[in-house]
Parts: sequence; C-alpha cells; structure tokens
Amino acid sequence: MKSAFILFLIIIESLFESLNPFIKKIILNNNISPKFFYFIVSIFIFLNINIFYFILFLFKKFDYTEIKYVKLSNLKYIILSSFLSMSISFIHIYALKKMNASLVTILEKPLVILLGLIYAKFIFKEHNSVYTYIGAVLIIAGTLFTLIK
Repeated sequence: MKSAFILFLIIIESLFESLNPFIKKIILNNNISPKFFYFIVSIFIFLNINIFYFILFLFKKFDYTEIKYVKLSNLKYIILSSFLSMSISFIHIYALKKMNASLVTILEKPLVILLGLIYAKFIFKEHNSVYTYIGAVLIIAGTLFTLIK
C-alpha cells in the first residue's frame, strides 16, 4: 500500500514537472527577464514554504525543536542542496527564455537520468540492475531520435 502511494506521488510530481516548463515559457514570452521572473518565483516559493510549515506546525506534524538534531556536518549538504536547487531553477528559466519548452525538457531529462546513474554508481556506490542501465540507454537513444530533423 505504501509503495502504491509513493508511485502515485511520483506520477503527480511528473505531471507537475512536465507541465511547469510550458507555464514558465508562457510567462517568459511576455517580455519578462529571467532574473525578474526568478525573483518573483523566489518570493512565492518563500511564502508557500512558510505557509506549508505553519500548517504542519499547526496540526502538530512538525516541531521546530527538531533543528537541534541537525548535525553541523550535515549543514553543508543542506546549504549545497539549496544552492544547487536555486542554480538549477535559474538555468532552467534562462534556457526556457532562449529555447522551446519541449526541447529544453527533451534534452534535460535524459541527461539527468544519465548523470544520476553515474553519480549513483561511482560516487554514492549504489547498485542498480542491468535493466536500469538498458532502460537509461534506450531513453537516451530515444532522445537522440527526437533531435533528428
């Protein structure tokens, strides 16, 4: 049951993530600079996150005292993750300003899969099945076919 719910959440995330570049492209086509767009998005993200955590706190699903359990050694990873997320968002917005949303998405996803598998194997020492690698190769090959004119 739990894995079915996780799969459902991944499908919802994929639906949102695949729609998001097209929504951003509509906004960027209205002569809004990527920097200003990112600024506005950052404000709304900040507000949404605070509302989300307030609701969690209100319903006793989150306790701010948990911060004392965060190790300082993990803080560098939290900061790095935040920096990477902001950088990804800014680069994505800039690419959408310059290219079609469908092309940005087509190029981005297979690279994420390929690099994710490389990181998993060589940096984080995770083990995947042969089928995972075959699937990744097929996705990358499919991407190359979509770029043929």
